[in-house]
Amino acid sequence: MTKKTCVVCQTSFEGRTDKVFCSDHCRTAYHNQQRKEKNHYLRKVNKVLTRNRDILQRACPDTKRKVNKALLLQQGFQYGYFTGQYETQYGHTYYYCYDYGYRVVNEEEVIVVRLQPNVQQHLESIVREDDPGYKSDH
Repeated sequence: MTKKTCVVCQTSFEGRTDKVFCSDHCRTAYHNQQRKEKNHYLRKVNKVLTRNRDILQRACPDTKRKVNKALLLQQGFQYGYFTGQYETQYGHTYYYCYDYGYRVVNEEEVIVVRLQPNVQQHLESIVREDDPGYKSDH
């Protein structure tokens, strides 16, 4: 047994030559800190995605709704973050934040949609511009 110094609390201890922590507490604290630093970016991105999803959910209480782009921005929506995208047969791209998606129509408006259980059928039905279920907030 050799005299060592714990890398976390700097306490002297005796142990195997490859031992670097004086206790399970210090070992756990060290690895938790390493994981925290490593996952900081992921937590930040997931926070933005979750906020985006919540904003889309409030904007679209139904299946589909046209909303003002500025309204989403005022609530903190960030357009560069999404979990997936879908291109329709009409060439429109919908960007999804988990189960809510949006498509930029023009400089002022976006269409917000909620994903339904039958995803493919739902995606095909919401892209029709003349969809009778279409609602606008204007």
